[in-house]
Amino acid sequence: MRHRRLGRTDLMVSEISLGTVELGLDYGLDPTGAGARPDEAAAARLLHQALDLGINYVDTARLYGVAEEIIGRALHGRRDEVILATKVPLFADQGLSGDALRERVATAVHESLTALATDVIDIMMLHSVVAGAQVPPEIVEVLERFEQQGAIRVLGVSVYGEEQALAAIADGRYDCVQIAYSALDRRPERRVLGAAREHDVGLVVRSVLLKGVLTHRAQLLPDASHR
Repeated sequence: MRHRRLGRTDLMVSEISLGTVELGLDYGLDPTGAGARPDEAAAARLLHQALDLGINYVDTARLYGVAEEIIGRALHGRRDEVILATKVPLFADQGLSGDALRERVATAVHESLTALATDVIDIMMLHSVVAGAQVPPEIVEVLERFEQQGAIRVLGVSVYGEEQALAAIADGRYDCVQIAYSALDRRPERRVLGAAREHDVGLVVRSVLLKGVLTHRAQLLPDASHR
């Protein structure tokens, strides 16, 4: 497994990462209705196998159900082998601002630290910043404070859309940006990849397998989906 520097940070991450939403939620293509989520023992085996194969970047989020808790328990004793990336919600649906928002964000960070059984989150991202969204300054303010205290090493943002990715790259506060990119969605090649290279911002790719559509699970799609 090859590793490379993540943008302008000092983190050396594996070229292949492990996303964990399916460890904490029923997620992705599951036409059978049987549920694809592994039990905790199987999830732990998966995490350890990933580390044994040289994958050191593990991506999760506060909104991924119980994924953080499963990771925290499974990786006990191997924390120093892992670059842990998690995400904090924007809480846009809660109508919070000012001190109330600051308190809610701080609580979410503490919840992630506790669930992941760690004193330091290697990468903390803002979760799902959609096109045109304005990130409340209170959120970044709180995360930067945790960064100054040493509880967060790197700030990042997970975005939707080309314009939002370009804005995040140019912002200057984020050392890595997570984008959707796959064999069926190559739009980032137009401008985003070059901008990230120019600003030395690390790119983390998600939706590479389109929730399982680009895997063997595609064989389970209804016939109408192939037309």
